[in-house]
Amino acid sequence: MVAKQLETARLRLRPFVAGDLHALHRLWTNPDVRRYLWDDVEITIDRAEAVIAASSESFDSRGFGFWSIFLRENNEDLIGFCGLRVFGNDEDVEILYGIHPSHWGQGLATEASEAVLHFGFQTCGLTKIYAGADSPNAASFRVMEKLRMTYDGPRVVNGMDAVYYRLNNPTE
Repeated sequence: MVAKQLETARLRLRPFVAGDLHALHRLWTNPDVRRYLWDDVEITIDRAEAVIAASSESFDSRGFGFWSIFLRENNEDLIGFCGLRVFGNDEDVEILYGIHPSHWGQGLATEASEAVLHFGFQTCGLTKIYAGADSPNAASFRVMEKLRMTYDGPRVVNGMDAVYYRLNNPTE
């Protein structure tokens, strides 16, 4: 499946490309972003490059992956990312998102996530999508609740405790 761009009222989402490497690495190593996204580990540029490559492979094999987020009014500056990945038992799919702190509090994570959820359900035919966060990550839980996700319970992911929410495909 060819990865496609997604658009919302304020955002343009484009599948990761190699040229996003440095902008994504800057985002992912921002202390406020990495605190929950990478469990406060400052990832290497090689790790960021591997995530971009894995996303491309996931689009090829599963039809979904990660998108870079841009404001429609400023098509140049990457402000975040959002996408879908397989986790856990290799059958469950979760949505991940991250927005640069300079754009927090504007509803952009929710807006991007709505577009990605719609893509996952309508284009990929997923039956349910999960979202997880560390217990102290209140902002992420607010996004999940705005997305109408419901509490699914605790999980251990990569040896770390997390709280998960779930959204079932609304057309089923």
